[in-house]
Amino acid sequence: MKLFKIFTLFIFILCSSETRTGKEDAGMVLVQGGTYTMGCAPDLKETCGLNLKPPQQVTLHSFKMSKYLVTVARFEAFINAIKYQTDAEKQGSSSLWNGKEWVNGRGLNWRDNAAGKPYAEDEKKKFPVINVSYNDAKEYCRWLSAETGKRNRLPTEAEWEYAARGGNKSRGYRYAGSDTIARVAWYTVNSGLTTHPVGLKRPNELGLYDMTGNVWEWCNDWFGRDFKTTPVENPQGPLSGNSRALRGGSWRNTDEYSRPSVSVGNTPDYRGNFIGFRVVEDL
Repeated sequence: MKLFKIFTLFIFILCSSETRTGKEDAGMVLVQGGTYTMGCAPDLKETCGLNLKPPQQVTLHSFKMSKYLVTVARFEAFINAIKYQTDAEKQGSSSLWNGKEWVNGRGLNWRDNAAGKPYAEDEKKKFPVINVSYNDAKEYCRWLSAETGKRNRLPTEAEWEYAARGGNKSRGYRYAGSDTIARVAWYTVNSGLTTHPVGLKRPNELGLYDMTGNVWEWCNDWFGRDFKTTPVENPQGPLSGNSRALRGGSWRNTDEYSRPSVSVGNTPDYRGNFIGFRVVEDL
């Protein structure tokens, strides 16, 4: 009995240490490499915008992706560790959709929720960080790499779409994990026009949560209207541009914007109450 109590205490301490600092790897999921059709999926009767054409065979090497979106608590650990100032903090505002129109959210930054109010302490481990720019997300990845000794970064668009579709376990769903969007996503119909805690909806075939809806996710690629990728093995997107790519849709978007193939873009310093990110790890 005494040995059992000691073992139980050891397990408790071990599990507690994984969540104490807010800088652990957040649960990385192995995404086995493979070949898939990137872009608009005619077999799913998709309405294809110009930047989704033409569908193209792409081959990727294996990588790991975080199971959940980066939360406020994890981002706060990064902020506190290096005293980083986000673009929203430096420029004094973030874009705010108030349910009717876009307004200038003066003073808003990563500490604030979709309604523009500061998170309570018990909410920080639950909600995805928002009001962060591509620049902020990239600096987070740089810090995480130094902390873990692993090569962390933002996903390429090709990696993100492959993972959202279920990788080599894909069942050909219209959304990330289901043909019924409400089962896997918070979007304009069911979100109440706000973000929700990560991991409440069903995961996709790989065990990744919130790949559809909740918040748009920054990718590393420059955003390009010409969707054709070169090369077709581990493509990195355009060599230059004015905007960085975003994937996945958000709490304020319809189902059409929430498909794995949909790609939009915004400037690297742009931030809003509907944008977050997740990380990948090179093997």
